[in-house]
Amino acid sequence: ALLAAMSPAGRAASLLSAFESYDAALKGSEQLGDLRAVALANLNLGALYRDEQHRSEALYFTRLAQRAAEGINAPELLYRAHWQEGQILWSEHQVGPALAAHRRAVEILEETKPVASDGYGSTDASFRMAVGGVYQDTVDLLLRTSSMVESERESDLLIAEARETLEKLKGAELRDYFENEC
Repeated sequence: ALLAAMSPAGRAASLLSAFESYDAALKGSEQLGDLRAVALANLNLGALYRDEQHRSEALYFTRLAQRAAEGINAPELLYRAHWQEGQILWSEHQVGPALAAHRRAVEILEETKPVASDGYGSTDASFRMAVGGVYQDTVDLLLRTSSMVESERESDLLIAEARETLEKLKGAELRDYFENEC
């Protein structure tokens, strides 16, 4: 939002500064052997490129982040990388792969419920900001895709999956609110 309000020259300078900062963080993290920081720097570089519509670079850095997060067993980064990958693929009109990436992000959150909600507080707002968007985006893609398929049966299955994903979100919100497995 702040970048959009800037002059073109100011925007370009801010983007260059952000890129240089993330690139420096990546190089420093690699030198230190800090794979968590490597994954996070790659994830942020991917997001920067995604926001600027440089999809091939965005996908490249996002997938590097996935590999790093998998290598250190960091589900709190891995779900974000899959979610971001799904967003990039959807913007490229790659419906099947985009849905697969979003589904994987939800699956990771469901597999790691206690880890995913650690540190997000016990309010619905904090949970929604932290991980709720993954579920909401997945539901949105499922519903959009249901209107694109030719088969009514396939459409019904996608709508049912959207409903199940929404129920998972509500269940996760309740677990977060009550700070337990309900």
